[in-house]
Amino acid sequence: MDLVNDKDKPTVSLCMIVKNEESCLGRCLKSARDFVDEIVVVDTGSTDRTVAIAAGYGARIYHHPWENDFSKHRNQSLAYATGDWILQLDADEELFVEDGPQLRAIAREGKADFYNCQFHDIKKDGSVHGVFNLIRFFRNGMGMNFERKVHNQLQTRGRGGFCPVRVRHYGYDLTPEKMEAKHIRTTTLLEQMLAADPEDVYSRYQLSSSYSMHREFDKAVEHGEMALAIRRQKGLRHEFFVTTFYTVAQGYFAMGDLEATERVGLEALEFFPLHLDICHMLASVYFKRQDAERC
Repeated sequence: MDLVNDKDKPTVSLCMIVKNEESCLGRCLKSARDFVDEIVVVDTGSTDRTVAIAAGYGARIYHHPWENDFSKHRNQSLAYATGDWILQLDADEELFVEDGPQLRAIAREGKADFYNCQFHDIKKDGSVHGVFNLIRFFRNGMGMNFERKVHNQLQTRGRGGFCPVRVRHYGYDLTPEKMEAKHIRTTTLLEQMLAADPEDVYSRYQLSSSYSMHREFDKAVEHGEMALAIRRQKGLRHEFFVTTFYTVAQGYFAMGDLEATERVGLEALEFFPLHLDICHMLASVYFKRQDAERC
């Protein structure tokens, strides 16, 4: 049944795609259920208790076979949503419960059409690895959808903004076996996209990052340098190059190539002079060289 829409009481749909998420899905749904009007779940072939858990939280569940394309399945979930606004979460994420009530207030104010939420990357010991922003709350019915098989991006329309809603992400709190499977799945999909478009610089950057996290620094440097070469050739200024520079410099440093680390680091500061991680990396290079003044 479609939700009854009232401009003074905008409705919110939680949209998710899942597969074999019994270990974390309940935590996610519990954190958000009191702040949304419906829960839409696209299951892509679970063989554990995932579907039963989702049903226990009153979710509307739709079954689609996995097609190696995250965006396709995310868009399927959006198509089933009847709310005025969409909150998109993954099973390994959790809404800060104290921030939940703000969702309706933000939707009611309608100052923007899509919002970045603040993500807290949680390590295995419970500490925060990093904080970053991702677009996860947006108006329904404006034609916004996802693109890219992996590391998908929402194709936005209208005005954007930032909101104080926070989300915990536990995606790296996995067993070594699951982390390895995740790495293989991600790199395989990225390689497929690059085979179709070798100058897909965003996929090249993501592949470099994946290999860096896997500590395959030679491959991280290879793909990161290719991304930077495309940047120079085309004069690109995308913000993800800030990370690309660091990934490449870190890779060279890990392999003991101080000259290449310095070269990439200095170019990075030309691109973004306030890159503190690069400043730290260059300081480490000069420390190893016993160059106290530059250090």
